[in-house]
Amino acid sequence: MGEHVDDEELEWLVGEGAELLLAGWGSTDRAAVRDDFIDWFMRRGSSDCAENIVDLFQSVEPPVRQDLTGPWHRQLRAGIRQSLSPETAADELRALIDRWSQTRPSGPTGGDLIDFRRSTFNGQVVGVQHVRNTYGAPPLGEAQPGPLDWPLARDVEPLTHGVRPTGRVKGLPALPPYVGRDQDGMVNSALEQARSEGGLVIVLGQAYVGKSRTALAAMAQVVPEYRVFAPAQHEDLRKLPALLRGRGERCVVWLDDLDGHLGDRGLEPRLLAQLTGLEAVVLATMREDVYDTYVRTSAPGRLLDLANTVEIPVAWEAAELKRAEETEDPRLVEAARESGTTGVPAYLTIGHRFWNDWHRDRNPGRHPRAHALLRAALDLARCGLKGPLSQDLLVAVHEGYGITGLEREPLDDAFEWAGREQYGVLRMLNRSGSKMAPCWEVLPYFVRTAEQGEGFPPVAGWVWGQAVEAARANPSAYDVESVIAGARAGYLREAEAGDGAAMYALGLLEGGQGEG
Repeated sequence: MGEHVDDEELEWLVGEGAELLLAGWGSTDRAAVRDDFIDWFMRRGSSDCAENIVDLFQSVEPPVRQDLTGPWHRQLRAGIRQSLSPETAADELRALIDRWSQTRPSGPTGGDLIDFRRSTFNGQVVGVQHVRNTYGAPPLGEAQPGPLDWPLARDVEPLTHGVRPTGRVKGLPALPPYVGRDQDGMVNSALEQARSEGGLVIVLGQAYVGKSRTALAAMAQVVPEYRVFAPAQHEDLRKLPALLRGRGERCVVWLDDLDGHLGDRGLEPRLLAQLTGLEAVVLATMREDVYDTYVRTSAPGRLLDLANTVEIPVAWEAAELKRAEETEDPRLVEAARESGTTGVPAYLTIGHRFWNDWHRDRNPGRHPRAHALLRAALDLARCGLKGPLSQDLLVAVHEGYGITGLEREPLDDAFEWAGREQYGVLRMLNRSGSKMAPCWEVLPYFVRTAEQGEGFPPVAGWVWGQAVEAARANPSAYDVESVIAGARAGYLREAEAGDGAAMYALGLLEGGQGEG
């Protein structure tokens, strides 16, 4: 396809992308689809469009197909055409569409999506829906599978039920093991009471605090043999009692992000009473800021007052951090040591998203300097210069990462963007030091991921030279011998590949140590 995306291909991509937004909004994988689109727009340098995605998926009313064909077609089209590499942008959007091609909207957003893409038909066509490939539970209705077709609580897959992904480590499961929180006993007790008496349990907390993982762990422990029904957001739940009536097995209704399941067609006090009468347990999660917006005289507000609510705090206590380190999972060990007041779940999930935003972005867009500054901080940390780095050093090193010729933002803007708190949680670069002599430290998540990830390029020889010079200039802050040893290995690798400059640098390094 080259660097030009032909018009027919472009219009197919933006049309399919808009359809996926429609389907994703009504899917149980809503949050994952949303995050993938946010990542795609952020890699295009389009933070405004990423924020529009957030607004779209937070809307109470389902999107209308006609409303998506205008603004979202324009935004997706611009994301490809205005990219430095339209081909890359198109390929990544196509991969996103292919990844979620089986996602189907529920309820008011429309019917099933039958995938006839890139097909040619010369006669009558019949589309066959493979229900087993859908995500979550199909819409309630006559064709609705019964509880025997729903997964057992002990077998529920966290990543398809609201838990956000973290970085992968070769040889380890996709998610780190669950680390018990100090509130687990309260969640379990509330769920045990609901098992005995019925009712609604809400696990409450800020965004990225680990609400879904905690709730699912409690569900697997307290009611492992219950069948789990996980409806799509804004699905009509009024037929659920009829579906459960007369069934032998008991059920849990899983309502992740409860605000998306409230209203006349969703959960309300009378429906909760019916489900309680049928010995069903309703388990939900909800963000604190959303919880606080409901007026207690409204039906949703009265429902919340009926719930047994357990709040999960952001910060982890010492005993919780110790449990995380004892898992020996490197992701949790690092998060326990580095997350601070951010909390382990937020550190892992937002760190993963930051890494994708930066490392997978072949088009740094409006922030080429910021991307180069992050790479400089990351590589210097990999050289052994752990901790805060002087701004002068970062500025000197970042110029070597191929940003010459690009339209570069001012240096102050680059540091502001890289050091900005994003998602309300973390910064990619953390500032310290004085106003006259600022220092910056890259998020440790970046360092660990680059060191453990396959395919990430090694530190270049010229960076090692800067690192050695900085370490020798400040021996009280850095392990000079360790930095020199790393530089020696780096130079040797490049020298063996025939790099003359590396051979010369290796000779100088050895001579400086009295070995040459």
